[in-house]
Amino acid sequence: MILKKLSICAIISTACLFSACSNETEETTTPETTTTETTVEKVVKEVEPKVEEKQEDLVTLHIKNGHLSKVILAINEKATDGYDKKLDDMAPPPGMETGYTALVSPDKQMYLYRDSRKPGKEIEWIFYGKVHKEKVITVSWDKEKLPADYSFDLVQGDKTIKMDQVDSIQIDKTDAIIITAVKK
Repeated sequence: MILKKLSICAIISTACLFSACSNETEETTTPETTTTETTVEKVVKEVEPKVEEKQEDLVTLHIKNGHLSKVILAINEKATDGYDKKLDDMAPPPGMETGYTALVSPDKQMYLYRDSRKPGKEIEWIFYGKVHKEKVITVSWDKEKLPADYSFDLVQGDKTIKMDQVDSIQIDKTDAIIITAVKK
């Protein structure tokens, strides 16, 4: 998502440079309405990513001491076991002096910021956390906002944690965490 926003900003900046769009507006008239748009608004509409139908973000995991501030677990009927161009968002590379945190695609080929899975009786995501210089990674979520139609478990090492009973975990060494949503 961050990369999409940055690329949209870059496209808008480029469009403004080439069209001198400080506050230019374009008026469109149809028999029913008259619409006035700035060049920037028009460019944003053209480049803004189209969200697939029935995309549902189930859980947002907030991250401290990772290179991302959050990752998103999502479901979509069109999701596959690999990277889905319009459904999944790739994670950017890590910054300097930071941990690395991302979701791992089902085929284990990509690191993702948003990972969409096909809805089902049981859905599984893999969260990867690489600790940098003993800076413990904290992963938190709002347990009050967990979807009521799923039960969420998180497996960290040999511990299984019910996500509706706690609101965070800590990762003190590089680890892969399994998150499972079971339809109630």
